[in-house]
Amino acid sequence: MYEQSEMMREFEQLILAFDALEDFAITYEEFEQNKSSGEPNVIHELKDNLQASLVQLMERVNPLCFEWLTQARDQREAEQLEYIRSTYLPEVFLYYHNALYFAGHSLSAEYLVECVHLSTEIAGSPTLTSSFLSAGRMRELVDALALSSAALVKAPIPKNKRKLAHGARFDIWKIKFEGDDPTAIFRQP
Repeated sequence: MYEQSEMMREFEQLILAFDALEDFAITYEEFEQNKSSGEPNVIHELKDNLQASLVQLMERVNPLCFEWLTQARDQREAEQLEYIRSTYLPEVFLYYHNALYFAGHSLSAEYLVECVHLSTEIAGSPTLTSSFLSAGRMRELVDALALSSAALVKAPIPKNKRKLAHGARFDIWKIKFEGDDPTAIFRQP
């Protein structure tokens, strides 16, 4: 009985994550449609709503980062759970990355750091890694992470030098060139 209730709770976590993704998408669309209104109060409220939606999304996706839906009673159930994980986990995490990426451009470039941190979460979880591999979606993940990494390198450095979540610092992503030639870093001395 406990195993069944645990499994139902884990399914509920997936549903809540998809619900939070949809809420973020709706809030982001509203933000995009109305951000050019020019009214500071409206823009501030839209950003607050987007921020709240993103915080909720982060809270809802977090439980899926750990060993999710792995307790099978037999081989048949284990195969079914693997199918469910490989079908839904890559979808959730790719959309979650997109939400962080959009927030990185709309709210704060610090969310681009979260995009990169997501790669360590996925790499550190055998369940997530195998879900991407068995779904054949690892390339999509790598492409998305490359996009957010490139955006992070190009993003302006915030004035404050505070540490971000997970002990990261934003300024480590800034590449400084010696002289005026950015290709100089590729030449051997």
